[in-house]
Order: sequence, then C-alpha cells, then structure tokens
Amino acid sequence: MKNLLPRILLFCVLLGLPAAYAAEEANPDPYAQAVATYVAAANDQLSAIRVEADAATKNATVRVKQQYADVYQKLTQCQELVARLKIVGPTDFDPAKARFEQARTEMVAALEAARRGD
Repeated sequence: MKNLLPRILLFCVLLGLPAAYAAEEANPDPYAQAVATYVAAANDQLSAIRVEADAATKNATVRVKQQYADVYQKLTQCQELVARLKIVGPTDFDPAKARFEQARTEMVAALEAARRGD
C-alpha cells in the first residue's frame, strides 16, 4: 500500500508527457504569427515614440507641450488601430493595416514637426 502513492504519481506524470510534447510540437497558424510579429513591432515603435514625447514634454514650456499635443493624439489613434489589428480576421487585416500605416505616417510627420518646433 505504501508503494501505491509513488506508482500513482508516476502513472499520472507518464500520462501527461505525451500531451505536453504534443502541445510543444503544434505549429502555430502562420497568419497569427505574422499578425503577432507585426503588432509587436508596431507597439515597440509606438512605445519608443511615447517615451521620446514624454521626455520632450516633461519639464517643457507650454509652447513645447502644445507642439507635442498632435503627436499624443496620433499616438492614441495608432494604439487604437493596433488594437484593432489584433482582432480583425485575415480578410479585414490589409485594410486595417493600411489605416494604421496612414495614421503612423501622420504621427511621424507630427513628431518631426514637434522636433523642429513648428
């Protein structure tokens, strides 16, 4: 009877091993991988721009903060569009990506204008 508990534990572990290996070997969906990679890169870029804008406006004058207001607005818009990219299906991904790319282009232009002091 006292050898029964280790045998039960060993049996349970051995039953779980094939399931664990099967989960590791499963290939993720290529579309899901591509979306995850694109979204991660977009989020990294947005985070870097937010860090830059935060640093530029931390102890800045009202004028400088006003120059970066458009950057913050575009950042928020881009973050919303990235969130949408995570939930759209394959048929809607390209149009959603195009909207994000357009908003990102506008955000980068706003950032460059704020850097110049326009």
